[in-house]
Amino acid sequence: MGSKGRGRGRTNPSTATEQPTSNAGSPPPAPLGAHLAVKDIEQASRFYQTLGFQQQFALPNADGQLTIAVLTFGASTLLLGRLDELHYEHAVRARKIRKGPHGLGVTLTLLVPDLHKVYTAVRKAGLEILLEPIDEFYGDRVFMFLDPNGYEWKISQTIKQVSLEEVAEIVAQS
Repeated sequence: MGSKGRGRGRTNPSTATEQPTSNAGSPPPAPLGAHLAVKDIEQASRFYQTLGFQQQFALPNADGQLTIAVLTFGASTLLLGRLDELHYEHAVRARKIRKGPHGLGVTLTLLVPDLHKVYTAVRKAGLEILLEPIDEFYGDRVFMFLDPNGYEWKISQTIKQVSLEEVAEIVAQS
């Protein structure tokens, strides 16, 4: 995984935006994170911020284009990278990723305190809703949508505490 002299991992104080205070180029520690390849990092970052993510930092390359942005939501980390500049050198896989569809078979999930607020932001963005808000048997209200880059998201808000035993009983009867 050579960097081919593109300066990855180094920051230029005059061009880096919202630069981290330590561990430059590394995301904050998180139990699980996702790396999404997107066409326009700046646009994608703005969209995810409407869902409640906070941009920690974004790093431009020599031509000023963003090459990575790191966003967080609680302890979760979302890394946005350029679709045209993948982080590894596997040419066949890179072609497949660029061709898409992106994230087919993977659903990103996000537990939020206000599902209606996120749903409204998604609607306002004119995105495809895959599942309208519905109350699930396990105690969450959920909806699903495709984001501007074609990734599938399931947004949840816990509305009722349901025990594991209750969930297991419902599942066993289905």
